[in-house]
Amino acid sequence: MAVNWNPGTLGRLTVSAAASALIREDCDGTATICVSDPTQIATSIELIRNRRVRSIISKSSTVTGATTGSALKLTIPDLGGTAGATQKIKVRLG
Repeated sequence: MAVNWNPGTLGRLTVSAAASALIREDCDGTATICVSDPTQIATSIELIRNRRVRSIISKSSTVTGATTGSALKLTIPDLGGTAGATQKIKVRLG
């Protein structure tokens, strides 16, 4: 679990704007990433997790960019209407 209230890096996780992030790795080789804007003022968030990811299994419709490989890079460009709601992404690790 990681929580960033300001843009920056915490361990393997980097965010471009104030955000709350929770990452849960499961024993089946998947991980769930939950990201929200607790300030409710960010217009977009870019999240990078330095952990190998093979594929995206599912994602919230607000997540428009998702790059896999040696790191996971997520782009959530339109947070304006989400009222701080959690954006959820499930990935296959590898």
